[in-house]
Amino acid sequence: MIPHLSRFGRALDQVFNVPPAEGPTRVTDLKTAILENIKPGMALHTLVTHAFPYGLINEVLRQFWKKDPKFTLVTLGAVNHAVMMLEGGLLERIVTTYCGDVYPAPGPNPNFNTAYLGKNVTIENWSVLSFCLRLLAGALNLAGIPSGSLIGSSMAEDNSDAYAAFKDPFEGREQGFVKALRPDVSLVHGWVADAAGNVLFSPPLAENLWGALAAKNGAIVSVEKIVDTDFIRANSHLTRLPAQLVRAVVELPFGAHPGGFFGRPIPTCKSYAEDYDFIVDFRNANRDPEKFAAWLDQWVLGCRDHQDYLKKIGPSRLTDLIQKGRPDAWEDELARLAELISDDPLALPTEIMTVEAARRIYRRCKDEGYSLILAGQGTSNLAAWLASFLLKSDAHQVDLVAETGFYGYAPRPASPFLFNFANIPNCKMLTDSLFSLGGLVGSHCAGCIGSLSAGQVDKFADINSTLIPDVMYLVGSGGACDVLNTARETILTVPLAPLRYLDRVPYITGPGSRVTTVVSDKCVFVKQPGRQELRLVSLVKDGDRSDEEIVSQIKGILGWDPKIDQNLDWVKPPEQDHLLTIRMLDPRRVFLKPPK
Repeated sequence: MIPHLSRFGRALDQVFNVPPAEGPTRVTDLKTAILENIKPGMALHTLVTHAFPYGLINEVLRQFWKKDPKFTLVTLGAVNHAVMMLEGGLLERIVTTYCGDVYPAPGPNPNFNTAYLGKNVTIENWSVLSFCLRLLAGALNLAGIPSGSLIGSSMAEDNSDAYAAFKDPFEGREQGFVKALRPDVSLVHGWVADAAGNVLFSPPLAENLWGALAAKNGAIVSVEKIVDTDFIRANSHLTRLPAQLVRAVVELPFGAHPGGFFGRPIPTCKSYAEDYDFIVDFRNANRDPEKFAAWLDQWVLGCRDHQDYLKKIGPSRLTDLIQKGRPDAWEDELARLAELISDDPLALPTEIMTVEAARRIYRRCKDEGYSLILAGQGTSNLAAWLASFLLKSDAHQVDLVAETGFYGYAPRPASPFLFNFANIPNCKMLTDSLFSLGGLVGSHCAGCIGSLSAGQVDKFADINSTLIPDVMYLVGSGGACDVLNTARETILTVPLAPLRYLDRVPYITGPGSRVTTVVSDKCVFVKQPGRQELRLVSLVKDGDRSDEEIVSQIKGILGWDPKIDQNLDWVKPPEQDHLLTIRMLDPRRVFLKPPK
């Protein structure tokens, strides 16, 4: 002890001493955590950062399977976990921004379509930004919060009990007001926590912790490892959930599996990659009732607990996922897939579409000085990535943004998945969806252009990716409506096919007022911002067919008689290096599929 402080020794030791562990323990086992905190009829929130609480969800499935608990599922994305909960009869309602498959490519899942058509489960659709704002309002104990992200969409009409339009009293602009969302319990998978329940999270944070903070009965938390409070203090900049809001803490290594976990910058727990083979097996199984029943019996209902689940996965597979979680693991994957990457100079229609969309994004960024590109899913993602490479090579500084909180990333080859973990280590910033969609895409200062795909598009460039009333459930908005309403402009990439280009879409996932270009595999449309109709301006060559023949074919596919530019021109064939680039990004041709 310092000599001048010796007379304070007892006070320093007993009053001002900081103990290495502090607070009552909330550590419990998985079964008890669920049994004591989840009751029938609750609204269960599954928190989405880059990790997902699959270990907790599997225990909910085991305890409530076929017991008709009538849960409301509040989730940023209703994906595999929601499919299983539907199958087990656990759900009465889903509040979400996306219902469908995610990997290897986003798309409809037949189980959600069956639920939608059977009307036995209600699906309440929101956009990513409006969903997060509702949870934020709940966390702040507000009645609701303003949002302009749903203006012009069918979601604004469908959710009239939780959304209202108004003119703001200061500038007179049209605005929306979304009602606060307060689930009963939040299921959360974090990085580490102390025994009291102070939880650290590694970014990106997607919806962030607002749902856990808004939950009426707090959060049930699983973590990769339980640590002492000294570790929490040393890394308090990563604490996102304080102990007072936590009801139970469970140590569940690989608790996000089959999802992945990114544990940088502190190597207490190793990162692990998403188990794509497991996810594909699940996707294939849930198309067939018998196969799905067998899959569920093996991986969920037939597992006594999480430890039993991990034993079935096996240590070698888990070790392999850790290896794939390395920042440079994409190099091994690219080497493994190198033989799939073609040097053929002949471009497929999807490749022509992707490269042309990239050129259009490039030109608009150069002309308007845009410095941000928000990449959507599918070929629109590849187009955004290629455009960013072209702009940087031409000394035009531009940064890519992804809705879950990626900013300034350099896409790695080998996988075209939008939220690919390989892209996390080279981000300039890891943040959340509110910041990405609200603070960056909608920023007055930073100019952002959106690059999106869609299920359907109409002559005004309104898009539909949500549903065809009483016919089919598609997937939902995700962040599409937010981008369409807040980015300076948006370029759409949509293959030309019957029922995809309509006179009017039956459901407006997002309005086309700020869409300036629609690129297809057969032609290009443009329009001025506003409610103007799309105008046909460019054609893709098709052998020796004349422009009259190609235009006639296009008219036969479209749901309206298009306006045609007097200076109709031809789309330039893709450059060889551009083809090689997008083929390296998508070696398995998940999006760059040949025509059927």
